[in-house]
Amino acid sequence: MTDWSTYWHDVSTAALLGTERRTVPAHPAAGDPTVVGVRDVVLDAESHRPVPSRGDVDPARRAVRLLAAGTIARRAGVRPLASVDPLVLGATDHRSEISADVVRLWHRILADWPGLDEEFVVRVLGAGQRLAPDLVPPMLHRWRGSPVAHARVRAAAGPLADWLVGLSPGLACRGRVPSGADLCALAPLAVTPELALAVAAVDGDTADPRPLLRLVTTAVFADRIVVANAVRSLSPSGLVALLDALEPRRGEPISVGLAPAVRDLAGLRLALLRSLPSDTLSTEPEEGTSE
Repeated sequence: MTDWSTYWHDVSTAALLGTERRTVPAHPAAGDPTVVGVRDVVLDAESHRPVPSRGDVDPARRAVRLLAAGTIARRAGVRPLASVDPLVLGATDHRSEISADVVRLWHRILADWPGLDEEFVVRVLGAGQRLAPDLVPPMLHRWRGSPVAHARVRAAAGPLADWLVGLSPGLACRGRVPSGADLCALAPLAVTPELALAVAAVDGDTADPRPLLRLVTTAVFADRIVVANAVRSLSPSGLVALLDALEPRRGEPISVGLAPAVRDLAGLRLALLRSLPSDTLSTEPEEGTSE
């Protein structure tokens, strides 16, 4: 098999010294990819000439064609590099993928209420589904500084996450998951004792949203974190009761305190709970704690 360096040396020498002094190499039957490519280009040019090919047997003409095709090949960088190992795909994950609607829900969560992101991943795990492939890289990157959250994303993504981390070490986590960590449990949410009682009233048998509504409408911007934690602690029925209490009165929405923000958060979280129902999630607030 003819190698490129030898073939190019013979062609360029014949072209420079003249075909009377050096013989133009014949078209090789086989060779490395560059040799074969140059040969095919010249043969194609000779077979598609608009005039009869009476001059194609001229060694000088063939040397010029070989030299031109070889120069283009060298300048075009088509000379192959060393072969690389083929790309190995990850193992197959047989869990069903979350729907396009749930993917759009995650994008809204990330844009408006990123505090719901961890609950989103937990609910994907609890529903026995897996993350959509396009969500895995940004989630791994987002939580690479939190070992538990990162491990949770890897569990929800399946073999794809390990495969991506192997290809891009920048997506790996910088810490270790504590021994015995439960990936399907969220950390308790810090709320004030008064908010904890109001959450219990909404989630109770009578579903009384009035205490929480009063706190929401009288809250100031500095209270936004603990109020949001209270909303994130509600059950689906409690969220429905709170949203009903926040419905516009006489056609006018309640716009005092943190009511507009709470309405948006409660509606988004209710959509999350309904899209990814799960019985494994625990977000009971710690009574007597505050931010």
